[in-house]
Amino acid sequence: MRDEDINTSGVTPLSAEFWAKVKLRSSKQITDSETFAWFQSRGENASQQMSGALKIYAEAHTFYYRNGKSIESFDRRPHN
Repeated sequence: MRDEDINTSGVTPLSAEFWAKVKLRSSKQITDSETFAWFQSRGENASQQMSGALKIYAEAHTFYYRNGKSIESFDRRPHN
């Protein structure tokens, strides 16, 4: 499907006032400075690594919630 094929007749256009309030957020702004610095120290693709870590985190939560377990029951201890 192309963008032109999407019926947007029921969508209210966003006003200039709305766009004036919008703030661009990057992954650096979403994470705390210590976490971002750690990812940056791992190489040039910090954003991709953070995205991958968040995806894994979200998938783990989804798995536990779908199986009737809370994420608090997830064993966080290091495995030797």
